[in-house]
Amino acid sequence: VYKRQILSKQKNSALVDFPHELDMTPYVLHKEKPNEFLNETDTKIHTEDEKIIYELVAISNHYGEMGFGHYTAYVKNMHTEKWYCCDDSSVREISPDGVVTKAAYVLFYKRKEK
Repeated sequence: VYKRQILSKQKNSALVDFPHELDMTPYVLHKEKPNEFLNETDTKIHTEDEKIIYELVAISNHYGEMGFGHYTAYVKNMHTEKWYCCDDSSVREISPDGVVTKAAYVLFYKRKEK
């Protein structure tokens, strides 16, 4: 039995509310797994009580339809914690509250330092 699928050529422009921080602790299976990049004496990636938190550091945005449009990026300065909108030849500061938009296309998270 074959099911006919109709592929949509319309962009889904629904707002997806994504967090600025992700707690990935419940999803880590091997909390004491050795890491090949650590020294032989350092066998733990983190302690049992330590949370594994990822912070949002950049967003690629797409404006337009499938197959054509315009891309911008929101990026976070890791030293100042300020957000910036990069759009072709211009860069301007934006509010952290302004980065969650319908145009968000790809999210970039970085593990927070201990």
